[in-house]
Order: sequence, then structure tokens, then C-alpha cells
Amino acid sequence: MKLTRIIVALVISLLCLIPTVSAYSEKVISLEIDGTVIRTEVPPTVIGGRTMVPVRDIFEACGANVTWDPATKKITGSKGGKNVVMQVGSNKLYMNSSVATMDCTPVIIEGRTLAPARYVALGFGGTTQWDALNKVVVITGVTTPTVETTTEMTTTTTVITTTETTTEMTTVAPVVVPSNEPSDEIVKVVRNDLEHALGTYSLGSYETAGRFKSNTMNQIMKNWDSLATTDLDRNYVASAKSLYYTINSFYSTLDSVYGNAEYPKRILSFGDIMRSYKADGNVIIDKFFKTRNAEEITAIVSELSQFSSKMASDIQYQYENS
Repeated sequence: MKLTRIIVALVISLLCLIPTVSAYSEKVISLEIDGTVIRTEVPPTVIGGRTMVPVRDIFEACGANVTWDPATKKITGSKGGKNVVMQVGSNKLYMNSSVATMDCTPVIIEGRTLAPARYVALGFGGTTQWDALNKVVVITGVTTPTVETTTEMTTTTTVITTTETTTEMTTVAPVVVPSNEPSDEIVKVVRNDLEHALGTYSLGSYETAGRFKSNTMNQIMKNWDSLATTDLDRNYVASAKSLYYTINSFYSTLDSVYGNAEYPKRILSFGDIMRSYKADGNVIIDKFFKTRNAEEITAIVSELSQFSSKMASDIQYQYENS
């Protein structure tokens, strides 16, 4: 009897060591768009290492009209003269006359089209971040109105369109002729990447500024290349790359001068002088965010390069003549 009790006690102890699996152990991925939590019939899902989100819910949260073509399995979001099209089984993202290649294809789950979060947001000029701690897909920059310089045709057409669950009558917005500029999508991505890069640097921190590491810069610019689908896009990206390299060189020069232990010994208020140089250089860099013209960006690159060289020579002159 005593032996039996011992055996039972051992079995119970071993069972306690076996981990239990709860239906709630895996936290459901949620979706947040411009600060608002979006409730969806089908939650975001990870497939093959990619976070897939319900396209219709995001398009509608952007303020877009959404249509579904069951014959071709295409879902279209239309807003402010911009048409964004995805197709189940295709890795192409169509944005008016621009085309981007996605890293995986949209799928249908429980009657809803899901596509890679990054590209769904990109369609309307947004960006995506992943909050790993709380398992939240965070999309920003998509609910603000889309502003474009365009020439419009005044004809509208009424057609019958079908959503994923219903058939309804829809009025098609006027046809819009894109302006002679790089696409909103590529401009949004490039500007966002450069803003993040600038945010990683402070005076004296060049060696640890993550977005100015060679490998990181190459990855960022490779992504720009993949999104540039027109000559205007490619020219814009080429000029933006040149600026990125020049900013990198400027910050490297700043830190090289700032880190020279001899300069503070002979130059009064050396730290304040260097902070002023950084601020003046950033004023030049800020001009980039106010233009889409490749030639104007090239002029900004030249101005920043000359400013960087003059800064180094001026500091050397002050040191030698103090």
C-alpha cells in the first residue's frame, strides 16, 4: 500500500512538470492604424514569416472605396484619385501607373483577402512597424488626405461591382492624370527612411548611429531601388542616395573634428561651435524634405558637401591661429 502511494505521488509530480497548452497562450495579433485600434473579422496572421493583414479593413480605414472582382480575384482601393490594386496569387502591387513587387502574394482566409502589411500600407503612402512585445501591427500615415497636383477629366461612370461578400452599384471616381513627379509612395518611403536615419545621430555618436552603418544603408537603398518603377522614381532615388551618402560623410567629418582632443585646448566654446555647425548642416538637409525635384536635390548635395569641407577647414584655421 505504501509503495502504491509513492508511485501515485511520483506520477502526479511528473504530470505537473508537463507544460499545458492553453488556447490563450498565443496572443492574437492586433492592428492599429494612425493611433486607432481596428477591429477585423479576420485578424492579422503570420504566414511564412510574413505578417498578413486584411486588405479591405485597412483600405476602408484609409478612407478608400473598396471593390472586389471575384473573376480575377482583384481587390481595389480608390481614394483621392489614387487606385491601389492587389490580386490573390500575384506579387504585384499596382498604384496608378506604378508597380511594386511584393515579397509574397495575397491569400484568401475565411472569405477575406490578406496581404503583406508593409505593402498594404505602402499603397496609400503609409509605413508599417511591428510591436513585438504587444503583438501589434502599427500602420501610420494612411488616414490623412492624399494631396496631388493633377489634371482631372470630368466624366464619371456608374458600374456594377462586387465585394467579397456582396454585389452593389458603385460610381467610379473621375479619371486622374498623374503629375510629372515621382510617385507619392517612393517619396514617402525615402523621406521616412532618411528621417529615421537623422534621428539615430547626435554629435559624437557617429560610430553607433545604426542607420549610418554600411550594411544598413545598403539594405535601405536596395529597398528604394525595388520600389522605383518609373524613370521619375529612379531619378529621385538616385539623387536621394547621393544625399544619404553625403549626410553620412558630413556626420563622419563632424565627429572626426569634434573628437580631436587638441581643438578644445585652443578654440574657445569649441563644443558650442560644433553644435552650431551640426544645426546649420541640418538646415541644408531639411531642404530635401521640401522638394521632389532630382536636380534640386543634387544642388542640396553639393551645398552640404561644400559646407562640410568648409567646416573642417575653418576649424583647422581657428586652431592654427588661436
